Amino acid sequence: MTPCTYCHEPIAPDAAKCPHCGEALVERPRQAAEDLSEVFGWMFQDPNWVVKLVICTGCLLFSCLLLPMVAAMGYKLRVARQQRRAPGATPMPEWDDPGALLADGARVFGAMLLLALVLFTAAGLLLGGGAAVDLLTSGRLGPFFAIAGAVAYVGVLAGSLGLQYVLPAIEMELVETGSPLAALRVRALWRRISTRPGDYFLLFIYCFVTNMIGGFLAFLLYAPVAWAMITQGALIGRYLAQQRAKDAALGLE
Repeated sequence: MTPCTYCHEPIAPDAAKCPHCGEALVERPRQAAEDLSEVFGWMFQDPNWVVKLVICTGCLLFSCLLLPMVAAMGYKLRVARQQRRAPGATPMPEWDDPGALLADGARVFGAMLLLALVLFTAAGLLLGGGAAVDLLTSGRLGPFFAIAGAVAYVGVLAGSLGLQYVLPAIEMELVETGSPLAALRVRALWRRISTRPGDYFLLFIYCFVTNMIGGFLAFLLYAPVAWAMITQGALIGRYLAQQRAKDAALGLE
């Protein structure tokens, strides 16, 4: 038995469709993409790309309700798993099994929330320490609190920028392990970033570019933002397949 790459439930090695989540397990593979830039137009090879993009756009438009946004995050992981298993496979995964989408999305959301909690807790402790020193020495807030506030601000800003760089590694960890604690697996994340730092930096640049394109064109009813999210999922999956192929060539698997 092998785990389903979508829901991680055990399935037969030759299964064409997962009996648990219903996801098709046989796609038409294309040549493994050495050039990740090919992913930018991959979505449009799906005959139903408009429908799938509209669904993702709707989820983002109603993200204030939280569950639609979580479902979109889950779909991103579903795309990543598909492309990890079969780089270049088409069509895109279906928007079915909402329970599985929400479960995956909750893992992504939980990982981001956990990191934010760690970041802001550290900033709060720093501010509290500065305030305590001031209150103990002068009985009122003063220079230590101001210095702590400045350091906390810079720290949160730097941490937010660092989070953007680490985010692809966190999503790779989620794709391959499904653990909601993926964001705290420091050793595993560092391995993903440092094993081939040039490859990872290129992946980050591609993800950054998709974010910039999506954000710049967000006035088009969020459709470019949805394109960016799906494309980033494909980038993550292709990157994992690429690294797996390189490891196999070096006899590391």
